[in-house]
Amino acid sequence: MTSTTTRSTTIRTSTRPKVRMPYSCPSSSAVLTPVCGDQVFNTPFWRRAALAAVGVVAFYKFAPAPGDENPIGKFIARTMTPAEVWRNAGWKHLVLSKEVSEETKLVTTAKPPPVHRYRFPQRMEMYSPNLQPVGIKLDVGDVVVKRD
Repeated sequence: MTSTTTRSTTIRTSTRPKVRMPYSCPSSSAVLTPVCGDQVFNTPFWRRAALAAVGVVAFYKFAPAPGDENPIGKFIARTMTPAEVWRNAGWKHLVLSKEVSEETKLVTTAKPPPVHRYRFPQRMEMYSPNLQPVGIKLDVGDVVVKRD
């Protein structure tokens, strides 16, 4: 790479190798043939592909059968939470969710108690026990008029 500086402008020119097309005619023949000299199998892609193929073959050759005991399966079984714990946690969550929904329903449907207001509350005090028909015994001694 060469660079030339002229009046605060830097011009850089690079010398890149020319890229050859996949099919070229190296000789003077008119038939297009693939370039044979530049094809190699030690590029990173082929290296990774070969390692992946070896890994797959090794896995299938040395992997334990589904019913066999192995260290990884033992580790997973030892560190895994038992199903009973999750069942209990789910049940507890269900009960608490039900309680919360009942409380929410109670709060959202709450209304103040109906208030019976009399236009003339003094009428309760003007009650006469002598004007009642025979057979009705009415005791209004504990009735208290609520005044606002």
